Parts: sequence; structure tokens; C-alpha cells
Amino acid sequence: MFRAPEVLLESRGPSGSSAIILTPIDADGIPSALRTFAAGVRNPDARRVLAAIAETSAERAQGELASAHKQEALALARSLGMRVRSDQSPAPFGWDGALLSDQTEAYVLLHEIAHYQLAPAERRGLIEFGLGPGPDTRDIEGAESAAVLSGTERDRVTAEVTLREGEPVTLGLRSSTTFYGRIPSGAYQIRARDLRSVEFQ
Repeated sequence: MFRAPEVLLESRGPSGSSAIILTPIDADGIPSALRTFAAGVRNPDARRVLAAIAETSAERAQGELASAHKQEALALARSLGMRVRSDQSPAPFGWDGALLSDQTEAYVLLHEIAHYQLAPAERRGLIEFGLGPGPDTRDIEGAESAAVLSGTERDRVTAEVTLREGEPVTLGLRSSTTFYGRIPSGAYQIRARDLRSVEFQ
């Protein structure tokens, strides 16, 4: 079983009650983690998809390429119906329930776009999609007060996985499980707690 080199617990906020669990995985370790995960997947099509993800680079773009990727990510957000807020200073939330902050990198924007696409309709209008604070959240108390999932609900999640053939399968995961991938605009990560369904095409 793949284990990340370390788990960081970071308590923030005046009460110290807010905790974010970050599991850093070295970029070189992502392909190995995906191969280990894929070894437990029986469907060959699903394994091929995971293998393709494992072969993509996790390196971040820099300079002009990073700016171009950011603009592509913002265009994607707008094409999906997300409104974008241009901030002069860092925003308190990546997603305030109505507007996406543009004060971040393309991969973070793609992460927020994935939240938007996968969140149930009732959570799209909530600060940070009702999930509580994330690693980039500046207003921890505001995000906590908007959270609609309790600590235990945040720990486990089920997602419906639709394969090319056969019946959908329900997959149960720890909500902190993170999936990584890359598209031409940049790398992204999606926490399992944000999944509603997965469809391999």
C-alpha cells in the first residue's frame, strides 16, 4: 500500500478547532501511488485511465506559460457558468458561493472548477462548496460557518462509478483521498469528498 511520506496537521483559527489534513506526495511519487491504486481496480478500462493519468507530468508551469494556463482555466470556468471575481488582494475564499477568485494559479482554478462540476446543486451556492476551509482559504471561520458536512461526514464519502459496461458500482473512500491529474492547462487534484460520480469514457 502506498503511504505518503508524511501527514501534516495544521490547526488554524482562534479556537484551534479547525484542522486541515494535508498529505504531501512528492511529484515523483504520484505515478507510483496511482499504479498502487490501479492494482486494486478490476476493470481494465478504469486501469487504462489511471495509467494515462500516471503518465502525465505534475510539474507546474511558470512565467508566460503559467499566465496562458491561468487564462485557459478562467475561460473554462466561465464556459461552465462560473462567474469570476478579479481581486486586487487575496480573496478570503476561492469560491464565495457566487464568484471564483482569480488570485491563484491555474491548477487551483481547475481544482475549484472540479468542485463546481461535482458538487450537488445545493452546495454550489455555499462558501467553499459547503466543505469547510481548504488549504488556500483565508477566512477560516467564515468557511467553517458555511460548512454543511460534519467532521464524520467529511471523513467518508461514497461515489457512483460508471464504467463502459455493466452496472454502476458504488465506491466508498476516505474523504481525504485525493485524485491527481493533468490537462493541457495544468495539473489538478480532487478530494474524494467532492465526488458525486465518476464516469470512465
